[in-house]
Amino acid sequence: MQRPSQPLPNDTDILRAARALHSQSPQISRNELCVKLKQDNNWDTVSNKQIKKVLAEYGLDGNAEPAPPPALPANALAAQQKYKDESTRLFRLYGRGKYDFGVSPNSDQQIKIDIMHQRLLDAGCPGPFDPASKAALGNAWPLQDMYEFYWAAAQKTGGAVTREDVGRQLEAEYGVSPLPYLKEQSLAEIEARKAKFKEAALKLKRELLRTPEGRTYIKTNARGEPLWDESIHGEFVVLVVKINKGDGLTEYVPV
Repeated sequence: MQRPSQPLPNDTDILRAARALHSQSPQISRNELCVKLKQDNNWDTVSNKQIKKVLAEYGLDGNAEPAPPPALPANALAAQQKYKDESTRLFRLYGRGKYDFGVSPNSDQQIKIDIMHQRLLDAGCPGPFDPASKAALGNAWPLQDMYEFYWAAAQKTGGAVTREDVGRQLEAEYGVSPLPYLKEQSLAEIEARKAKFKEAALKLKRELLRTPEGRTYIKTNARGEPLWDESIHGEFVVLVVKINKGDGLTEYVPV
């Protein structure tokens, strides 16, 4: 009996599945990779041409060497500020393969990112720093939370921006990679942070609902309580779009 075809995959679906196969069989050929992807995921209606196009765009093309880490500007901090000034997004991630990525967090989180950025500048970023100062900055909440925003965006790129790429970019921009200082959190700690953020965010929304302006854009339920959807209103929710590597501004589709 023939299995029903699965819904059409997006770029992220294809990249995640391809990277998993490639890690298991590094020498797999491009054609073998396409066949295996379609068989394992029941993507009967997806053409080899489509899969190969996605793999090539993101730097994973069969048994070709993985795309090298993205090149970073000589003055990464100034380049990031220039991007923020000239685009409608808040920050840029440099990707492996054909595209970079423009990122927008929730509007109420943009102020927080601006505050973190200023705190890091006030601390002397991008340095140079001695080991003790690096450790202090790496363990401080502004850089730790900046990493969380960057990594949340990177996870939507289908592997075009790795965890190591995020660390390299933040080190280029602020003089310290947060990777050695990241604190391992239990599931309970993660859920507790989400609950704390939700409580504070809902409190603010309720206060804003007392104003005429707030009532124009804050959605409520039948009881007049502000709506909450973690996938939309969560702390590290971001919108990510592909952008042109050349001019750094031309935008393509969201990822």
